[in-house]
Amino acid sequence: MRGETGEPVWGAYVALLNVDGWTMAEATCAPAGDRFELEAPGTGTYWLAVSAAKGGKAGGWLGPLAVQEGIGLQGLELSMGGAASISVLVLDAASRHPLAGAKVLLRDARGIAFQASGATDAAGRAEISDLTRGTYRLEAETEEHLPRAADLEVGSTPTERTFELERASRIVVEVEGGRGAADGMCVEATVLAGDPGWLDLAGGVCHR
Repeated sequence: MRGETGEPVWGAYVALLNVDGWTMAEATCAPAGDRFELEAPGTGTYWLAVSAAKGGKAGGWLGPLAVQEGIGLQGLELSMGGAASISVLVLDAASRHPLAGAKVLLRDARGIAFQASGATDAAGRAEISDLTRGTYRLEAETEEHLPRAADLEVGSTPTERTFELERASRIVVEVEGGRGAADGMCVEATVLAGDPGWLDLAGGVCHR
């Protein structure tokens, strides 16, 4: 385990993740040690994630790693922490006004393993810091807007990204009568894009 400048990192937590982001094995370095050993559950493709402690924010990644039966991987070196940061500005696409309280998620390059999160302030901005250099998937969303995502290459200098979120349309469909249908039952749906003209409200039938 190494820090951003190559110094040993003691007592770090390491997780072995499969391609779906599930933890398959885990280990914690000794309090005064910077080495770890993991046993993969079988052949396949895996990623390693490291954090200062179990349950903490991942501070470094390594992968994909191809594990074959009877062949181990030795001498792997993980870097943890860093000076890289991401500045996010989230706006309403129509009004160009900043969106306060928008949820910002940072994932690994596959868009699976969760790394960090935050919420925008009154000016529509959020900052994510202490990142290692690499490729990440950045996502932004609110309850009233459609989510947006982008892949970012984060270097040693601050990275900036602006998201313009389209407002989502919501419709309520009332279903009355019919076998198996409860009178007055309402179903709420989100129109992702375009004109919801495919919805036949009069006939109570959805079709394209």
